[in-house]
Amino acid sequence: MTGQGLRLVGPPEPWFSIKGRSLASIQRLVDAWHRRLGRQAAGALVWPRSRQQPLMYEQRQLDSELPPVRWEIVELTSSIDLRIEGQALQHCVASYARWCVLGLSRIWSLRRVTGSSQVVPVATIEVNPRARAIVQARGLRNRTVSYRARELIALWARRESLALRC
Repeated sequence: MTGQGLRLVGPPEPWFSIKGRSLASIQRLVDAWHRRLGRQAAGALVWPRSRQQPLMYEQRQLDSELPPVRWEIVELTSSIDLRIEGQALQHCVASYARWCVLGLSRIWSLRRVTGSSQVVPVATIEVNPRARAIVQARGLRNRTVSYRARELIALWARRESLALRC
């Protein structure tokens, strides 16, 4: 998106092919791409918040001496937020910034906050605002989210009237 509106660009490497490449060489290319995403000048794309509300959920610990664990689902509304999330969970959510600017995607982060106020991203959630649906939820290195994370995402989806399609 530019000051003059949308700018159409072609594929960055139209000649690229996986033909003849080993799995290891493809993995090296993917790793290099992730490193480049993390170094991109943030140019700080920012977009407005969606209508969905964040979730704050406290879970008591079995040991009553310990403080409760707080879970949060918060919206990420800038390319910087996406880059930080992608670095923490080692995946490519930073590449979704343009989709967010165009209103085609909304990205949320499920986080665990411990008694020491240490915030740990657990999962990244993609919402398709037009379909009013959660279409993707990924943990560390694009792994499937844990059972507990899925429960919390489902709770939030019900509250916000979002379909759960992942």
